[in-house]
Amino acid sequence: MNKNLLWLIALVLVPLTAQEELSESNDEDFSLIIQGEELVFTASRQQELVDYSTAGIILLDKEELAKFSSVTQALKSLPSINLSGGTSPEATVTMGGFGENGFTRVLVLVNGVPQNQPDMASINWAALPIQGISRIEVVQGPMSARYGDQALAGVIQIFTEDAPGLVGSVSLSGLSDLSYGITENLAYNNDDWGIFLDAAKKNMTPSRDNTQSEQLSFSLGADLYPKWGEHGISADYFSSDYGMAGGLTQQEYESNPDNSNNPDDKISQWGITLSSKNILESDRIVLNIPLAYDYQEKAIDWVSMFSYSDSQLTSLSIPLNIQRDLLLGDNWEGTLQAGVDFRYASMAVQRYSSADRDSPTIEAEISRTNGAPWVRAKLISRNQMVFELGGRYEFSRLDAYAADTALDDSLDQNALVFDFGWVYIPSEEVKFRLHYGSLFRLPTLDEQASYYGYGSDVVYTDIDPEKGHGISISGSYSQEDFALSITPFLTWMDQEIVYDSSQFRNVNMGESLRTGCTFSGKYSHQWLSLSAGYNYTRGVILYGENEANEIPLVSPHVVTGKVSIQLPMGLDIYSQYRFNSPYYQGGDEANDQDLIPGRHDVNLGLSYSILDNFIFRIYGNNLLNDRTPTKVYYNSFSGESAWYPLGERSFGLELTYQF
Repeated sequence: MNKNLLWLIALVLVPLTAQEELSESNDEDFSLIIQGEELVFTASRQQELVDYSTAGIILLDKEELAKFSSVTQALKSLPSINLSGGTSPEATVTMGGFGENGFTRVLVLVNGVPQNQPDMASINWAALPIQGISRIEVVQGPMSARYGDQALAGVIQIFTEDAPGLVGSVSLSGLSDLSYGITENLAYNNDDWGIFLDAAKKNMTPSRDNTQSEQLSFSLGADLYPKWGEHGISADYFSSDYGMAGGLTQQEYESNPDNSNNPDDKISQWGITLSSKNILESDRIVLNIPLAYDYQEKAIDWVSMFSYSDSQLTSLSIPLNIQRDLLLGDNWEGTLQAGVDFRYASMAVQRYSSADRDSPTIEAEISRTNGAPWVRAKLISRNQMVFELGGRYEFSRLDAYAADTALDDSLDQNALVFDFGWVYIPSEEVKFRLHYGSLFRLPTLDEQASYYGYGSDVVYTDIDPEKGHGISISGSYSQEDFALSITPFLTWMDQEIVYDSSQFRNVNMGESLRTGCTFSGKYSHQWLSLSAGYNYTRGVILYGENEANEIPLVSPHVVTGKVSIQLPMGLDIYSQYRFNSPYYQGGDEANDQDLIPGRHDVNLGLSYSILDNFIFRIYGNNLLNDRTPTKVYYNSFSGESAWYPLGERSFGLELTYQF
């Protein structure tokens, strides 16, 4: 057995045998000096006060989320997050200055259940209606040691409504482009049990040809709350149909961004997720064993590339987490966590040369099995010092098979990562944080293999996992009405994976470096709320023929601002602004192509509460009608660029009844 794995197992077992003696030495209650009101979960995989998180957390609560029509719009209000894509419902959300496929480096969870796909497909954000969401936690920075694969740049966790009693809402919405939607959510919780039901139907008809989409999602679940823990089960279903308008040349974009060269390309998919939670609690021990099984079917008619394919995606995740609270004398308390994360993912593909799907030209399957023991320890002192240390060993087995060929490959990959954090709270107003972590990311299944488009059934065993290091230092100052924070960060990457259009395959780029800083400020007093943010990121390639060049698809400067004015009689007026500076086109590591211009995005809304139950909202998105793309790719083989235009200006109405 690997010596590093033996050391990690020892780190898990030895403290667990010693902790009972430590806790028995002092059973008195440990009284913290600062009792914060916000409880968070994501940064440490345990419930904790936000002040004691060693990683910086951005919280979007229900009141803030009510000002947005979608989850992606809410995330776009944060300067540290970049949202790219055309008018497809599968927008890509990235952090930390990662451009191409940056969404594969951000782990997205809903109530602890992973939403990332085994392949390079982005998350279907349209299947996550914002109604019924109680809060969103955004953690930026190296999370590999805490969550493993795809948590390289950060974690976004969405929590649905969990308030006691009966809560719910029904919402109807319509846009000026004749898009419409209806969402419903209902939840009931008491001391013994709880149930929830969510449903959403959306029809989107953007102005660009072949970007129409239909979305349907449905969730049902139940929970039990016995004295010794919590148990629950839930089922989620979604279906989606939408067109793939494809890219335009710059001349075509400037002539008419609503045109499409691919009027017949489309995707149809559906999927179901079954998940359960099983939490057992005693005096100072918590055992958490959640399960999640996901199955999806996808049919792609890629007419423009003479490729028609069906695929089946399957994933199973079983994270085991045991937590032990510790009392260490009169001045320290802490927690010790240990666990094993298991995940299995597979992708089966049948590719055809015609829409009739008579006989497949490729039948292939690729799967990955991951196992990862991990351990974390956290200490909090009476003088408001927090220390956290964790480690993780991840082992991965890749298996691939293609019918009627000689392809029968397997590949073992592994990574050992760790992180540590420190918090110092000299006063209730001031906090300092330091967070370091080593990083890794395994290739997605279709980065490791080629089954779609023109590609042949090839598994690229020469692609190595990404690895690196990340560090951030943050300081914050807050009073009752005012808050200010600054967070400089640095990320060094090795073997970063990018698509090489000259070879029609993914390759390891080599070393890269990202440095930057995020500033944010907020002022709230009575009827007025103001917030502003600025994010600077510089990403450069360190070695090779493109040494010192900037990383494509990364805007060096992002500016955001929000204003909310609460007037009498239940009126609320709010606006959001975002600016992304010019960036290099995707695939242009040589930095030879023209920069894509910067983009200004202005949204405005007004909501009116009637009898505290009915909420009427009118809003306008992209009021400047700036359709500058957030995604442009340069193909070095053809020497042309593909522009993916954004939607035009739109206005919407929304009526919500909540109880």
